[in-house]
Amino acid sequence: TAGKKYSGKFNLRVGKGLHEQLSIDALRKGESLNAYCLKMLQGLLFDRS
Repeated sequence: TAGKKYSGKFNLRVGKGLHEQLSIDALRKGESLNAYCLKMLQGLLFDRS
């Protein structure tokens, strides 16, 4: 929205299974869950064909 200031934070609720899988994948890549999810979201948003 024009003129709105964003904090850069928001809560996202996911199911237990997705939370577990994201955590496992992040751990395997040696990343924090936050960093891993950020990369995933950026990839979905900016790597569209």
